[in-house]
Amino acid sequence: MYAENAGGALANNTYKWYQDGILYETTLGSDYLSVPNGVYRVEVTNSLVPGLTLVSDDEAVSSMPVTLVSFEGRSENNLTKLV
Repeated sequence: MYAENAGGALANNTYKWYQDGILYETTLGSDYLSVPNGVYRVEVTNSLVPGLTLVSDDEAVSSMPVTLVSFEGRSENNLTKLV
């Protein structure tokens, strides 16, 4: 997951996400994106401030392997909850 907080009201922000220099996705009002490994940057514009574009630095995103060792569950109100 990659996140970039540009401030202001999220609903007014448009995020252009670039992976390895190529436009990957455009989102409106969401400052995070689930992405595969790569180098990312984001450009943010705000509909209330035309002409202003905020640009992040390039950020390397990589996942790390996770091994599930164990988990437990219990019944609570006719639902199974993991603990």
